[in-house]
Amino acid sequence: MKNNNTDKKQFGFWHVFGILVLLFLIFKVGIPKYVKANFIKNLRPSQYVINSQNAEDEFRKGLNTLIKSKNDDFSYNSTKDFVKDLYRHMEMRMICYDNFENCFGYNSFVYEGSKRKNISSLKNPADIGLGNNFLETVAFLTKSGKPFLVSYKKDCVLGYKEEEAIPSCIAGIYDSNRAEKPNKFGTGINSKNDTISDIKGFNGARIGKCAVNINGLCIVATTFYPTPVSCQDVKNEFGIKTCEFNANDDYWAGAMKQCKDIGGHLTTPEELAKIASALFGRNISSKAKVDSRIDKNVKFNKNVANALGFNFVYYVPSMWSSEEKDGKTAFIRSIKPNRSLWSDDERNQSYQTGAMCIKN
Repeated sequence: MKNNNTDKKQFGFWHVFGILVLLFLIFKVGIPKYVKANFIKNLRPSQYVINSQNAEDEFRKGLNTLIKSKNDDFSYNSTKDFVKDLYRHMEMRMICYDNFENCFGYNSFVYEGSKRKNISSLKNPADIGLGNNFLETVAFLTKSGKPFLVSYKKDCVLGYKEEEAIPSCIAGIYDSNRAEKPNKFGTGINSKNDTISDIKGFNGARIGKCAVNINGLCIVATTFYPTPVSCQDVKNEFGIKTCEFNANDDYWAGAMKQCKDIGGHLTTPEELAKIASALFGRNISSKAKVDSRIDKNVKFNKNVANALGFNFVYYVPSMWSSEEKDGKTAFIRSIKPNRSLWSDDERNQSYQTGAMCIKN
């Protein structure tokens, strides 16, 4: 009897121990593998919606952490090197060097109304509207589930100071809300004046002819910060009358050059007026102003602003026009949620003035 009781106690102990070991293995190995395998699928439901106006914020903040970690200007020889370095300063779910669908969660998407493109076919920068001055594309998934596809500009130097927007050295596309499968690329305005895009581009990246179609304008680059150039270097190319800033500090001339580099031109006064007309829902002439504080019927369309890349949290909302005033200044149109004014600004100080490019 005594031996039988001892055997039962020993059996009970090892039985419990075995169950504990099995549970440990399930939690340590099985569950993480299951979560990883099903993570992308679990991000797809329509209720998982990201505020697309701030969809770049996580990327921008991670990039600024990287930039501030440097003590001097720096650059990268490949996009892979850039993303690997970014990974050290920004939490990512995964990096996709080849199979981009693993990061985006779907194989293909629709653009220009009916055309379909495979997400993993975008390995060449030219496939997202960038010239041969950009390097290979790489995709990654941020901690909160925002998929980005980026390309680094050849020989482009990043400063070690914080930037309020994504620097022009990096261009790409991202999925802003994952609400549809497949998602649409580019933005149109439907009969209800709502935007109809899910995948957006930044710093000139696009798929097809236009990044956005609004009021008859084919916009090939939504709002970006221009990189300054020497006015004298591009004076003849753009028919600039006078140059005061020749030490790579003319932001307006830089905007002109960046637009030409991607096959477009800087917005004219008339084109800026068309953009303002779409934003405020009324016809605005080229140099007229609109102010909701005076005209109570004026309503600012946040959906259109979002589609055009405006983010009123991080930059002063004014846009360069292609019209020169003198050697020191050029004309701008301010774009604020309650008004839009025509004025001018100094070309060497307006690093916070944005620009857009229209297809030639």
